[in-house]
Amino acid sequence: MSGAGAGPSRRGAGRAEASGSVGAMHFGSAVPTVEVGALSGEDFLLDVREDDEWNAGHAADALHIPMSAFVERYGELTEAAPQDGRVNVVCRSGARSAQVTMYLRQQGIDAVNVEGGMRAWEIAAAVRWSTRRASRASSPEADAGVVRGPAARPVP
Repeated sequence: MSGAGAGPSRRGAGRAEASGSVGAMHFGSAVPTVEVGALSGEDFLLDVREDDEWNAGHAADALHIPMSAFVERYGELTEAAPQDGRVNVVCRSGARSAQVTMYLRQQGIDAVNVEGGMRAWEIAAAVRWSTRRASRASSPEADAGVVRGPAARPVP
């Protein structure tokens, strides 16, 4: 970590629930998680998927540091993450991000695993998209052909 007060916040502020499981992998109760629906555009998101996954689609404004290069590029996180904010870690399904979340928490950083990863993000975006579209079916915007999708439309 860089000097005192720099980088992401330390543990404490606004802890998330710890599910302890990602698919068939069980980490005990050590991995706190956050559901995709609880995230807002203001939350800091760290995407640890590999380059090909990132290039296929990603959340807007996410910081991309592949898990395979995470230790070497750790300084990028400490420079980019908000000083008093939580680091929300995401991968495709939640397994790699759970490992990175555990590592960050061992470093004293307030980090949580985004439950379900980008797969859950994509499902949530699709639900928001279809709900918005249905609610605009008879609106002036719909009549004019204006359709607005979610802020971030990631592809796994």
